[in-house]
Amino acid sequence: MIAENSDRGWHTPGAELAWSESVGFRFADPASRLGVVARLGVHPNEGSVDVAIDIFMPDGSFVAVRQIGPWRDGVAPLIEGFEIQAVESEDRWRLFCDGAAHSLPEAAVADQPAAWKSSRIERVILELEWQACAEPLQSGGGGTRFTQAGRMRGEMWVSGDHFILDVPALRDRSWGPRRLELPESRALLCCLADGEGGFEIETLRREGESAPGTSGWIVIGGEARALAELELVEDGEGSAVQGLRASLGLLDAAKLSREARVIVMAPLPGRRNDAAFLLRECFVEWAGEGGTALGFAELLSRT
Repeated sequence: MIAENSDRGWHTPGAELAWSESVGFRFADPASRLGVVARLGVHPNEGSVDVAIDIFMPDGSFVAVRQIGPWRDGVAPLIEGFEIQAVESEDRWRLFCDGAAHSLPEAAVADQPAAWKSSRIERVILELEWQACAEPLQSGGGGTRFTQAGRMRGEMWVSGDHFILDVPALRDRSWGPRRLELPESRALLCCLADGEGGFEIETLRREGESAPGTSGWIVIGGEARALAELELVEDGEGSAVQGLRASLGLLDAAKLSREARVIVMAPLPGRRNDAAFLLRECFVEWAGEGGTALGFAELLSRT
């Protein structure tokens, strides 16, 4: 399950126009109930890079940073005022942001264009460093994605709110040509338990497939074990979701149960290749045998 050393740096782009590489971080603060998802996307054959930072604030509001800049071959992928870059080695990363963001009074209205038009403009500053605490683990099909547990330390300012962080965080990395067709559905779940009980699992169903592909890992007894099955039940009405019940299947056929209470959900609509989708990005609290821990759930479906 451990990622190859050759997969841990930036990869040589393929010839496909849609070839891309991304680095993402998910972290949450149990003390303040702050949740953050940050991602850098590099698209060398399209000549662009983009940054997306979603912040679930403790009061239920939702703050989103979106920036696009040019890609320059042979230099670090940077956008003015933003940086997500390895420091000395792949086991240390710096996250820096000083820029404008849109703030919604509640995450639940993120699918309403009128809410974005009337959103407040906030200043967001991140001065953070992520340090690996474990080996990177292969995640997702095809061997072109891995995740790695670590800690995020530093400071954040969102408008007038100041957060000092020293919290568990997951880093993920993926690369290769982007598929233009939308999957029928996709669910990615992660639990940010500090060591024991932490997990990530993804299930992806593409058009014409009889069953979804599933992959992931969970830390049991200090060891990362492979997950190969996910049965997911949502509690809620319509596109809203208030809770999740997950049955996680290990390769040895053992089953584990986890339940999540959704703290905040942001419904994020989009389009790909003329097909519409809805991504429900959820900040959640997981409960299991070892107690509770914060995490995230990304639920994508066609609309």
